[in-house]
Amino acid sequence: MAPSRSLSVAAASTTLRTRPRCATLGLVEPAWTVASEAAMRPLCQADWARGLAKKKGNKKKKNVTAPESSPEAMDGVEAEHGISADPEATEFELEPYREHMERVTSGFQHELAKLRTGRPDAGMLDHLMVEAYGASSPLNSVAQGSIRSSKLLVVNVFDQSLVGAVAKAIETANMNLNPSVEGAQVNVPLPKLTKESREATARLAHDLYEKTKGAVNGVRHDAMKKLTNMKKNKDLSEDQHFAETQAVEELTDEFKKRIAEMSETRQKEIMEN
Repeated sequence: MAPSRSLSVAAASTTLRTRPRCATLGLVEPAWTVASEAAMRPLCQADWARGLAKKKGNKKKKNVTAPESSPEAMDGVEAEHGISADPEATEFELEPYREHMERVTSGFQHELAKLRTGRPDAGMLDHLMVEAYGASSPLNSVAQGSIRSSKLLVVNVFDQSLVGAVAKAIETANMNLNPSVEGAQVNVPLPKLTKESREATARLAHDLYEKTKGAVNGVRHDAMKKLTNMKKNKDLSEDQHFAETQAVEELTDEFKKRIAEMSETRQKEIMEN
């Protein structure tokens, strides 16, 4: 009986060593998160970590308070699909990494659009989600905004039965707006932005930019890791590895330039009187 018991203990020990730590502790291993309801999609946990871990140390982040924008907007930038490149491929494909950077950039553009600028914008509420017909829909699918003056935005609702839902979406959007209903339209007075609120919103735009840049660098990291492994496995020659590495660097520079220009333009718009 003793040898049998010894073998049983050894087998159990082997099993314990090979199981993931989360499983050993009886925990559910994290996999995906969900962010912006309008256009965002799941994000691989590894991408999320890379996007957040670019700054060193445990420095406390300053709290950015921008009443005219949603503080949850930061999450939307990184909520993207994981890269769909074939891990068993023997040829390097750049396109999946380009597509991932494109999705990250689109997410950034979507979040920037939510930030109120110093000038009236008829589409400033388009991203808001409205409860309509038993589902959540973007405001611009059930209504259309128009600027009446520098101090008034009018939202014309296509179906008058949704006027209340549209007004509620605007009122609860954390944008410091107080809408009023008039027939089939919602009148939205636009309070003048203070210097402090414009600066806070501009800082939020910059933080979104930094986070997006980190996400783009994360995609670059994945591509470089793939190339390194392919070279190690003799799937790529030295010349092929060099050429593909250059292509990844050029792609990364292209998208980083795009998001930098988007951020600069939006911050200028935010700071306008």
